[in-house]
Amino acid sequence: MGVLLTSLIFAVTLGMATFTGCLDEYWYPYDWSIPTEKKVSALGAGVIFNVANLLLVKGIQMCGLAVAFPLGIGTALVLGTVLTHYMEGAKGGNVVLLFSGVAVAFLAVCTTSLTHRLKDRAAKEPVKDTESDSDTEASGSDADASPKPSMAWKLSICVVAGVLMSLWNPLNARAQEGFGKEKHAGLSPYGAFFAFSVGVMLSTFLLIPLVLVCPLDRGIPVPLRVAAREFGAAPFKVHSFGLVGGAIWAVGTLANSVSGEKLSFAASYAIGQSAPMVAMCWGVFHFHEFDGAPAVVKALLALVFLLYVTSIALIALSH
Repeated sequence: MGVLLTSLIFAVTLGMATFTGCLDEYWYPYDWSIPTEKKVSALGAGVIFNVANLLLVKGIQMCGLAVAFPLGIGTALVLGTVLTHYMEGAKGGNVVLLFSGVAVAFLAVCTTSLTHRLKDRAAKEPVKDTESDSDTEASGSDADASPKPSMAWKLSICVVAGVLMSLWNPLNARAQEGFGKEKHAGLSPYGAFFAFSVGVMLSTFLLIPLVLVCPLDRGIPVPLRVAAREFGAAPFKVHSFGLVGGAIWAVGTLANSVSGEKLSFAASYAIGQSAPMVAMCWGVFHFHEFDGAPAVVKALLALVFLLYVTSIALIALSH
């Protein structure tokens, strides 16, 4: 809901402003007169992104960041940039600089994975001896637990998430293809993102019941009635966090889409996939997730930050 409302607000404000050098058209009625194929492309991008995001979250929950990040985010970064660059052709910029930046970003993703693995290992070592005494008792209760998904299933969820995540940006680029060059050729960035948000919203009503009834982690199904009751019982403050989070994400994604018109959709997408650098800064400075971590972990954090900065610089210079 936060994503859809934000996209609508920007569509009726900045989206209604004059596009300098872009035929001086507006979100309404210009975007509404674009061929249905373009609108369906943007709508489909939203649906695919929503499915991929859900799979990625479940993959992180089942496998942890150390495994899910390289498989999910890494696959999306490389494959998504390649597909988008292929669609754009010459507009994609300098191929050497672009994919050098993508390679550095992929290395940053893998280093992030290693950092989390070492951090988790260091956190478990002090309590290893105390936990060994309770292993016998825990083994008895494990027999009664619900069946766990196999490692192959967990890894496949992460890989599928990465592949799907790589597809939404090429569809979004296709929806905007021709905008500002030929009249009624492509959606404006604001129109494309509004259709994208509608796709996210509509698919949510199908995905939520599906994952509740058929959990991806092979857990116990949750009746829809129970989930609806818990959702309604949550205080407004809890719901507001979701709305604000969706709005913040929408602003960032829309800015990324608008920049694609001037930079290139391949470059803007690759830079957008460097967002984990900002998330890591939150973890370090606000949540203090790495307090007490070994020196090697902190050194790797600095390396990750440097790799992301280098990646962004290379990708920006590619255009």
